[in-house]
Amino acid sequence: MEADYVGAYYATRAGYDISGAEEVWRAMSLESPSSITLATTHPTTPVRYLQMRKTIEEIADKKRRNLPLVPEMKAIKVDAVPAAAPQNQN
Repeated sequence: MEADYVGAYYATRAGYDISGAEEVWRAMSLESPSSITLATTHPTTPVRYLQMRKTIEEIADKKRRNLPLVPEMKAIKVDAVPAAAPQNQN
């Protein structure tokens, strides 16, 4: 998730138009339906789609308000779902 998030900022700062970039994840789910529910090392495609939409909106808001295009890394941690920690049986 962090790579997608920060990558959107890098692409924007490099001059690329990222509007609609979230559609990549919609296309991926159509091409490979198992990727919708299979998450081993990466978020599922619906999660990536939603996160990218949120990121694009965040960047657009910063542009409108003339704020620096700097990622807010706390946003990643808030949205990430932590893995279940093993319970200590002692």
